[in-house]
Amino acid sequence: MQCRKCGYVMRPFETECPRCARMEAKTCDNCGRQGVVGTCRDCGNAICDACSVRVGEHRYCPVCAPADQAAARSTQVAQVEGERPLPGPGFVRAASLPGYSGLWGQVRRAFVFMRESLTMAFRDKDLILPPLLSVFASTAFLAIALLALKGLGLWEEFFGEEEGWSITRIVGGLLIAFVYYAISYFFSGMTVHLINVHLRGRDAQIGSAFADAAKNVGALLVLAGASAVVSVLTSRGRRRSAGYDVGDFAAGAVQRIWTVIVYLLLPIIMLEDVSFRKAISRGKEIHSHNLVPIAVGEIGIIIVNRAIGFIATLLAIAGVALAYFGVGPAMLIPALILAGFWIALIMAYTNFVRTAYYTCLYLWAVERAAAAEDAAVPRPLAAAMAA
Repeated sequence: MQCRKCGYVMRPFETECPRCARMEAKTCDNCGRQGVVGTCRDCGNAICDACSVRVGEHRYCPVCAPADQAAARSTQVAQVEGERPLPGPGFVRAASLPGYSGLWGQVRRAFVFMRESLTMAFRDKDLILPPLLSVFASTAFLAIALLALKGLGLWEEFFGEEEGWSITRIVGGLLIAFVYYAISYFFSGMTVHLINVHLRGRDAQIGSAFADAAKNVGALLVLAGASAVVSVLTSRGRRRSAGYDVGDFAAGAVQRIWTVIVYLLLPIIMLEDVSFRKAISRGKEIHSHNLVPIAVGEIGIIIVNRAIGFIATLLAIAGVALAYFGVGPAMLIPALILAGFWIALIMAYTNFVRTAYYTCLYLWAVERAAAAEDAAVPRPLAAAMAA
């Protein structure tokens, strides 16, 4: 006789399906409920019916499934069981939108979010590793690129006072910017993956983050190409303007707006596994009603990040000066190396905070699209809203 539920062929003396009995006795690796219906295709974790997200013919857990489909499945469960399960221990129940409370209110919320982000990083050290690798890899590439320009005799072509743009300058600028952004976005994509996994209660692993970023490398490269074009065009606008005028202001504004767009698109690309074009369409859809936290949070994060960067630079300079004049010239090189590591760590942390903010904002926007006012909120974002 064959089990109608799982298809197991039972032996003559078996009155019930042993496979189904084992599955009913197991507990879900995602929420702890008893009774398992299968395993996640990506991570292999056992999942119950409430945590099972169907994508085509395959089953996924809420962490590995595209975020929008995981949120939709959570809403379906709520209609049956009466309450939407939280996406993970890193989420809390509904929170209200923050209003505008002046510049100090924005800065206060940014400080609270940075504190919560630091707490996440201390709980799982792997979270800060991709931003740190990004700083080192990007710096190494720029150093190699500048040395190559010097060796090829193109230094004056790129950094001289001569007005106008040559084919060499445009092509070289696009190539350097493209590789720089490709490195940055790849590691930022890894950070998005790790933050999402951490908030949903799983152990964040560098290997799985790398594999996820590699899976979406096509969309990340298109995003890097678009950023390279924006960077070259805005830098050309600044070259044409003498001093700080309207052209310089406009170029800076375009660059800042595009940076925000990039950070909004990165979580969509990574967590929904979509192309660059679909990510833009999806971004318009889920963020159309979330402009208040985007604007408020972005301003606060920029102010606090720049303040921390300024203070960190002053401390590095003071440390190098103290080592040189207090100990002796022999300590100059070690002091410079330590100062470099210190500044790299601060840069990695501020980049991690910004990536974490937009990842949390995306996860909340997806939850709001599925459950409106009952949407679960990532803890760091909820704490910042309440500040």
